[in-house]
Amino acid sequence: MPIKKTIFFTVILYIIFRLQVNANVEFSPNVKMAYLYSMNLEFKKAVKFIELEKSNYASNNLIYYNQNLLDFLRVLIDDNNLEYELFLSNTEIQIEKLLDDEEKSAWKFYSISEIYLHRAILRFLHNQYLYTGYDIYQSFQYIKKNIELYPAFQMNNKLLGIYNVMFGLIPSDFKWIANLIGIKGDLQNGLKQLERFANYANKNHTFNIEGFMIQFFTNIFLNEDILNNTEFVNEIIENSEKSSIIRYSVSSALLKRGKLKLAEKILFENNQSGDEIPIQHFNYVKGICKLYDNKNETERFFTTFLSHYSGRFYKNNARLKLAWYYLLHNDSINYNSEINKIIASDDNVLESDKHAYSEAVNKKIININLLKSRILFDGGKYKETLQILKKSNNLNDYNKKEKVEYFYRMARAEQKLKKFEKAINNFNYVIENGEGIHDYYRSFSLLQTAKIYQKINNIVKAKEYYKRCLSESGRMYYYSFEFKVKIGLYLLTNANSNYSISCLKSVNNG
Repeated sequence: MPIKKTIFFTVILYIIFRLQVNANVEFSPNVKMAYLYSMNLEFKKAVKFIELEKSNYASNNLIYYNQNLLDFLRVLIDDNNLEYELFLSNTEIQIEKLLDDEEKSAWKFYSISEIYLHRAILRFLHNQYLYTGYDIYQSFQYIKKNIELYPAFQMNNKLLGIYNVMFGLIPSDFKWIANLIGIKGDLQNGLKQLERFANYANKNHTFNIEGFMIQFFTNIFLNEDILNNTEFVNEIIENSEKSSIIRYSVSSALLKRGKLKLAEKILFENNQSGDEIPIQHFNYVKGICKLYDNKNETERFFTTFLSHYSGRFYKNNARLKLAWYYLLHNDSINYNSEINKIIASDDNVLESDKHAYSEAVNKKIININLLKSRILFDGGKYKETLQILKKSNNLNDYNKKEKVEYFYRMARAEQKLKKFEKAINNFNYVIENGEGIHDYYRSFSLLQTAKIYQKINNIVKAKEYYKRCLSESGRMYYYSFEFKVKIGLYLLTNANSNYSISCLKSVNNG
């Protein structure tokens, strides 16, 4: 039989077979394309493929997973209350449709588990912690069931890895969720599971955005020096050109690590396509770049973000940074206006926004030189940070809190410049004099001192300071602080756990 006729009859038989099946859960070509376009934030195109699958193969219930992923990303990006309420009601229907399906498929329980995880994340961001615990419990039960039925299904590694890492690092305040679910978490095993998923994702281009993100963040959390690796940096640049999700997430992470120039390269040399749902937070991170570079565009990017974004995430932090910009330019009227907006706002979901609120409430007067040193340091300009601090070293002009901040900022710059002995001395001043001051200087001095001792391989001292971190009370940036401490303790006991550059692969848009 000629090849063309063989292909024709095969397609006809496939269509007839699918039409005869009552229901099925299949990662079909249309489902795959809807997934890819969702991850690329091209929602209109994703909807077209969902509708195409509904029209041609309405029995494929995996379209409900597609729809949930799209809705989840939309709510996460826009943080719109109406969309959130609609997401909650749609989720119940989507889970019910998948549960009613009698088809035996590895995708069935996996997709239900991930849908529960999506809802848990959004409920957590709406401070619905009891419901969050319930959803995580359900998600974990379904992924366990899927592993029992389909142990070779590679996607299992993603969710199981997430749960092992998440519960291996869970903050003390949320241990009750771990107790409710009955999982202790296993950080080392979780990292291996995530690595297995990422390696699979690199071979299966459908999932390589997720694979890249997992390996990027694993690398930078477990190996702070890896951002000095040229090959790693080149991989970051290459992959950031292909995905807005990667570009935003990576540039945000780079800014938190003092890599201003690399973040600027990623942000300003690439733009979102017209087919993508706009991410207003690009204006937020661009505003941070311009603030760190002391550019006039700072105001434009922050005001654009604040006027166009109707959600809650990073708004108070943007207002605080905009207020700093005004203060540095002797504009006290606009400075006070932004500070008052923070105080009047309830946009305090994320730690950075909560800290912005705390700063606005507790800091009536800001020391300009300390502010300048802070901005220089955050922009990765460590020598300039020391220079401005040394020029403003008349400590008689400082109150107690300002003195503590002065020595903290001095120590952080010295630490980055590998002047470890001086850094430890200045951190110790902060530790001894910072107790009772409502800020993060003392607790983070303990953490950074532990990191220095770890860096110079003084394991005994590193453990001592990490353990002192855990006994700190009333610390700011509570969750991220505890996360960093637990990562540090993990690395102390797993000295060979740093990820290699070979883990990071290029995203292929399929």
